[in-house]
Parts: sequence; C-alpha cells; structure tokens
Amino acid sequence: MKSIKIWNTLVKDTKKDSKSKYRRPFMKGVTDVFCTVDKVTFGRSILIEINAVEKNLVPKLPEINGWFCVAVMKTIDGTAKHWLQITERSVDTRKIAEMVISDLSDNLESLNRRDQLLNTVIRTMNEWQTFFQSKGIMSKSAEQGLVGELSWLLEIIKQKEDVRMVIEGWCGPERSRHDFEFNDIHFEVKTTARKDRFIQISSQHQLNNKGLKHLYLAVYKYNIVNSSKPTLPILYNKVMKIASADADLKLKIKTYCGIIGYNDKKKKRHKNKFEEDGTVDFYEVSSSFPKLVLTSKMVGIHDVSYSLDLNFCKKHKKKINNIFPI
Repeated sequence: MKSIKIWNTLVKDTKKDSKSKYRRPFMKGVTDVFCTVDKVTFGRSILIEINAVEKNLVPKLPEINGWFCVAVMKTIDGTAKHWLQITERSVDTRKIAEMVISDLSDNLESLNRRDQLLNTVIRTMNEWQTFFQSKGIMSKSAEQGLVGELSWLLEIIKQKEDVRMVIEGWCGPERSRHDFEFNDIHFEVKTTARKDRFIQISSQHQLNNKGLKHLYLAVYKYNIVNSSKPTLPILYNKVMKIASADADLKLKIKTYCGIIGYNDKKKKRHKNKFEEDGTVDFYEVSSSFPKLVLTSKMVGIHDVSYSLDLNFCKKHKKKINNIFPI
C-alpha cells in the first residue's frame, strides 16, 4: 500500500496549526483524490472527486460498519468541487482505517477508465466489509492458496533476511499484478494437489511479464490430510512471530489474511494439513512461456481464466539458487 506512508505527515501537520490538511496520494489518475485528517477528531478520510452523475449514485454505496460515505461540496486548492467523502467513525480502529483508505487510494490510482470509479470504490469497500465480518470460514482452495503464499513469504525471508522488505513486497489480496513484487522482479504463487499437473490461472495479468526483469512462477504441490496440527495456523503464527517487533507489519499480515478469510480467533476450525511434495517448483515466465496474453485487437474480452499444464513448462524450470539474491 504505497499511500499508507502519508498519514504520519498529515497528522503531524494538522496538529501543528490545528487546520485540516489535504494530501494527494498520487498525482495522475482518472480523478482527483485527497487524504485528510480532521482538525478536531483526527479522523481519517479520503475525498474522491465526482461528477453530477456519480453524485446521484452515492446513496447506493454499501454501508460499512465504522464508516460513513457522503457527497459533499468542498473547496480545495481554491476550487469548489463535488467530492465523495469516506470517513472512519471509530478512533479505536485508526490503523486499520489508514490501511482501508490507502488500499482504496492505490486501487483508484491504477484505474484507467472513469466509468469504473464507483465500481472500484464499492468493490474495495465490500472486500473490507467481508474482512470485518469474517467468521474464519475458508474454502479449502482459499486455505491452500494462503498456505502457499505464507510458505513462500517465509522462504524469501530465509533467503533475503530482510523481513520488512519481504512483507512490504507481499501484495496478497490486493489487485496487483502478482503476489509478490520487488521492483522489477515479481513472483506469482500457485498451489495444486500432489498428483495434479494443472494449475489455475485466474486472469490474463497473472503471467504478464511486460516491463519486468524477471517474473517467476512458484508452484507448491500438496497432499491434504486431516490433522490435529493444521498447517495454516502454524504458518500464520510463524510469520507473526517474525514480524513481532513491527506493529505495522503485524497489522498488514493480520489484515491481508483476514481479507482472504483467515481469522486466528477461529483457528480451531482449520483441520487441514498440507503436506508438501518435496520442494517448491520454480518457472521463469518469459516470452516463450505458455500463457494467454490479450492484445489491443481482442476488443471486449476481459477477465480471462484458464488451466495451465505444467508438463509443457519443464524447459522453463529454475532452481532456487538461480533466483536469489533478488
């Protein structure tokens, strides 16, 4: 969440002269966006510029516990405009509020179509609503996927020994291109059953290596058994212990795992042990790697998903010592 660093400066500046301050989390986008801190309550808000049509749609936005959304007319930088203002209600969840707003800001920055503005707001806030209401019930595939991402996170920490860099590079449930992004070196993590040679590619972006120095595909194969020592809570606790000295990193881990569906307070519901089939397999995604890439001529085609046969990827295999250091 690139824009999360803005809050410390905003709070400090607001306390200095008791006036609400506004900061743009990004400069170029389909609309203007500001983050702000209330001069009295120090509540966190995001202001999103909206047009007349969008203003009429604001009442249809979902209600979220601890938040309120309202269309306002406000003058910022000398110009009066209509804004969608989304503000936290509770001071007890301030750090989470900063993450919600920062996540929304990052999603708005990546937009390239104005007509998707409110849909992006709704989708982002709905995902956080799911997190806030999480009862710790996960599908087996979601649990397996999170086990894979946490396993790879621990592996990179072992190789890199830079906890902050690794956890900050984990994109988790964000709508980023890949699961882990370190400048121009990215990783996509996939999991599958031990005897299955197919993995599921859920979008046309997951194997898109355009503009990257390296894109690696990490594939874990598991045999799933019922156990009194389930894998997910053990991995979660390992990661939280490694990040124990940094409250912000712990909050990110808890939040990301919560969005995906894991609730540590309900960990007894998890009974699955994911037994690894040897070590993780790596593939480098190059121009010749088997994948679907949409071109500008494929008008009207979106959200492509497909199965990839790993038997056709063998020549792209890499060993872990060929990947690190990153």
